[in-house]
Formats: sequence, C-alpha cells, structure tokens
Amino acid sequence: MKCWIGFSTGQAFTSKAIRLFRKAEFSHTFEVVGELSGDMMCVEAVELGVWPRPLHKHINKETKMELWEIEVDDELFHQAVRNALARAGHAYGFLQLVGFIWVWAWALIKIDKDNPFHDGIICSEEVLMFLKDCGYKAVMDMSNNKTAPDDILRIFRACPKAKKVAEKDYGTDTLSWAA
Repeated sequence: MKCWIGFSTGQAFTSKAIRLFRKAEFSHTFEVVGELSGDMMCVEAVELGVWPRPLHKHINKETKMELWEIEVDDELFHQAVRNALARAGHAYGFLQLVGFIWVWAWALIKIDKDNPFHDGIICSEEVLMFLKDCGYKAVMDMSNNKTAPDDILRIFRACPKAKKVAEKDYGTDTLSWAA
C-alpha cells in the first residue's frame, strides 16, 4: 500500500526558529491517512495536540511542502492509522521542544543524551510512531524523543524506494504533482 508522509514549513516564529536551529528546510511533518468526503486527511501533532485534519489546511501561500510516498504492508498501514487516530487529543509536547535543545547541544560535542521530557507528542514523534507501526524498517532504530522532521526527510531522500510525489513552494496555493 502506498503511504504518504508530508513535510511542511511556514512563516510562524516557531517554524522559523526550528529551521534556523536545525539548519533544516522543513519544521513540521505529518502522515496522510486516507480520504474523507473527498479531502485527503492527515494526522499531525500541532499546538492543540494530536489531531486529524484535512490536508488542504497545509496548502496556502504561506507554506512550503513536500509529500513523499513509500510502500508499506496494507494490514500494518491500517493498524497504524487506527493507532494514530487513537492518539487524537493527546497533548502537544511543548517541553519536548525545549528538551530537543538539550539533546542537540550534547550532540554537538558527540554525547548522546535522551530528551528529558516525555509527556506530550511532537510532530516528528507522531510520524515516527506511525512509520514504526507501518513496519518501515528504515526508522526502527530511531528514537521517538530525539528525532526531528529533517531526520525523517533525510532517510526518505536517501532511500531509492521513497519517492517525492508532490511539492509546493511559498507563494503558491497548489501542489505540483510528480509525473
């Protein structure tokens, strides 16, 4: 089954800060879980917590976005969607963002430290749990509490079986689909 993972970024302060601090192109990630009433739906961790929402909410002139496709087992994908929807309403991990500074600062001097905060869920954790539930082997050894969106995107870009299926840049409000 085809599974889509999205990466996006916007003009908000947090988005800019994450990109600056991580030297990353994107500050957010989400999973596309299916279609509802003609609209593609995604599940993502945002400031209000983990929630399903229409994909078109990411498609506006203030955002940049890429959608990537991987193949996963049908049964595992459907279970991963159920698990993601079961996390709906879980609190966002604001303190985990602060904890990432701790992790990244230690990583600069080549010391591996865990994020001291574990109470909420941030976007990269949500997507990593989803990919692990899908049985995506490339992420199985990644730590949920130490992985950022750019870490996941790096894996996709390096994987010959992962394919970028759509993208949009700032200033446009439509996705450009790959041929």
